[in-house]
Amino acid sequence: MALERGRWRLCPQFQALIALSLRGLWKNRRKSLKQVWNQAPSGVPEWWFLQHLAKQFRIYVLVGLAATAVHYAILIGLKESGLLSSVPATLAGYLAGGVISYRLNRSHAFESDRPHHEALWRFVLVAFVGFIVTGVLMALLHEHWGLHYVLVQVFATGTVMIWSFAANKFWTFQPARDKD
Repeated sequence: MALERGRWRLCPQFQALIALSLRGLWKNRRKSLKQVWNQAPSGVPEWWFLQHLAKQFRIYVLVGLAATAVHYAILIGLKESGLLSSVPATLAGYLAGGVISYRLNRSHAFESDRPHHEALWRFVLVAFVGFIVTGVLMALLHEHWGLHYVLVQVFATGTVMIWSFAANKFWTFQPARDKD
């Protein structure tokens, strides 16, 4: 399936994501992306970058699955054992998954060379926003509206995943600017 302009009608949100991604990739490219650009076939370099972004997102999702497995194991274990209620249990799982996520995303999904002292606080800030969103969704949808806590957690995970990919891609793990 070829992705060419004019042949496929894309929804406005997807078009905006593509434009943002391409602009961010071009403005904040790393050496590895520059090498990919140089290898791009003539005529469709934008789509080459889109393919790179899709590959990066697939790796991000795989890393997220590992972090999510730990998160859910802790959530379900703490909730079902009666040690904690759903909100503190999901937040404990979120923290454990966050440690796994930082380590694997830094090295595999984003291949970042940004020093830890610069990337870690950014990652923590992005994760903190996700932490708050997760807690609010669990409190509102499970404890207030009565939806099943696992269903709410699946929704929260999807919501936070999309937002955090964009934030980590274009802010957390971007290479540090030269101070020349």
